[in-house]
Amino acid sequence: MIRSGTFKIVEETSLIHNQKGKRLIYDNEPDQIRTFLNIKGDELEIYIDAFDGSSALYVKK
Repeated sequence: MIRSGTFKIVEETSLIHNQKGKRLIYDNEPDQIRTFLNIKGDELEIYIDAFDGSSALYVKK
């Protein structure tokens, strides 16, 4: 899926992991699907905050 628009990153607690994390909010709509991101070294993980949610892992080469 390709989107264009605005986004912001806010600190929020994940409902699944019960830990604070960086949440992506697209187009200033906080009631949409909860999406979080983690950056660790050369890795970027983006995941949906749901037990059956999908995730993506990107590794910088």
